[in-house]
Amino acid sequence: MKYAYLAFEDYENELESEIKFKKIKLTTQMGRLFFSDEWATFHWAQLSLKNFKKVNFKSINDAIKILKAENLYWGAYSYQLHRRTELIQNGLQNRKISEIPFLAKPTNRNYGFWFLLDSNTLLYSAKTDSSHPLGFVRIKEALQGPPSRAYQKLYEALTVHTEPPAAGTQVLDLGSCPGGWTWVLHELGCQVISVDKAPLDDSLNDKKRITYLKKDAFKLDPLSIENPEWLFSDIICEPEALLELVLKWQKAYPKLKFLCTIKYKGPTDFKTTDIFAKIPGSKLIHLCCNKHEMTWIKN
Repeated sequence: MKYAYLAFEDYENELESEIKFKKIKLTTQMGRLFFSDEWATFHWAQLSLKNFKKVNFKSINDAIKILKAENLYWGAYSYQLHRRTELIQNGLQNRKISEIPFLAKPTNRNYGFWFLLDSNTLLYSAKTDSSHPLGFVRIKEALQGPPSRAYQKLYEALTVHTEPPAAGTQVLDLGSCPGGWTWVLHELGCQVISVDKAPLDDSLNDKKRITYLKKDAFKLDPLSIENPEWLFSDIICEPEALLELVLKWQKAYPKLKFLCTIKYKGPTDFKTTDIFAKIPGSKLIHLCCNKHEMTWIKN
């Protein structure tokens, strides 16, 4: 048990497929947790782990004492022995996962990971690749305003994974209807060019910083837009079509920043996704609020 990868809930098959795509050999699987003797980056992994310790303990209090000695915050993976896991976790310094305010500054907390191999054996890693318990992030919802729940993806991406565009920045929101992302960008103070054949929600019609273009985003000529700084896209399309769109805009504006959702209508298109990941300056992530999709960021 050298390395481990925790799949996002309900996306175990995607992580397993990605592991096979990258030709990494598995040693064992325990629920959402996949073990291997090889280290790799997996985008369908909620958390990646190394440097495990295996420790026997006599009682729940003994397990709590062992983990507390590491002086960390802990995330527990409840694979089995759920009640016993709960009792140990409740004895640690952690509390339930709290919501993070939109654009809140990151914490410096180091979260370890642990779970029970059996009723008296701990397996834990004091070092993870996330400052959030089990790598899970929950952003506090907007109480009112957004016309769709798609805004949550932008909330998470801009809070955790990249700096948001500054007020006054000219940004494109392609395939914007009904306007969840346009609403977020407007609230940030951006000058938003919102593009879709379908109309925006009525609540966005009187916003002075929003320019709505009733156009097919794929047919929009990049040179018809003057000096955009960011391109945002949550368009429902095949990954190859999004890649072609991105490359077209990148050719026209080499310094353009991107934040796009790669959506999969069928099985995950690992080949095209891998091309996105290899574009210089890219970050490819599965957000905690993503469904069967990835978020691609380039800045």
